[in-house]
Amino acid sequence: VYDNARQFLFALPPLFIFAGIGLDGLWRRCRSRVIGAAVVSALLLPGVLGILRLHPYEYTYFNALVGGTQGASRRFETDYWCTSYREAMEQIGTVAPPGAVVAVSGPSQAAKQVARTDLEIRQINDGTDPAADQVTFGLACTRSNKDAVFYPEYAVTGEVAAGGATLAVIKDFRQPQP
Repeated sequence: VYDNARQFLFALPPLFIFAGIGLDGLWRRCRSRVIGAAVVSALLLPGVLGILRLHPYEYTYFNALVGGTQGASRRFETDYWCTSYREAMEQIGTVAPPGAVVAVSGPSQAAKQVARTDLEIRQINDGTDPAADQVTFGLACTRSNKDAVFYPEYAVTGEVAAGGATLAVIKDFRQPQP
């Protein structure tokens, strides 16, 4: 499925209605409200806890059937919109010299919106920019495993992770791969 679950949004309302009817039937069959509340809590708790653990990357949640977010990593798209760029740009902002150039694979707008004003953000998709010698840092989202082919000759010096899955990697172009 491309573009994540948005292709199935039309199917969600009927699914929620059927789930609600099922939960209502379960609730009515329980003789004790305490037992009913325990059953409903047991059904909802794993998903709610999983989502809370991923904050602020809740939309990267995958259930236990695929091994959670960690199991879905590299097999499914986790950080589709590269929202992890905010945290990555904060990491870069703490170490980047004034006027540093950051090469961004993926949606560069996500990085530009949160970058320090003195940093230059360059959109680079394939890691073959002829002016790579002018770049100080690289930032790649793991969406479609782009980070694996994004300037492989440079070491990963930082990352943003959630739920055991790497969402974005930072490469310091001043440090070649050992």
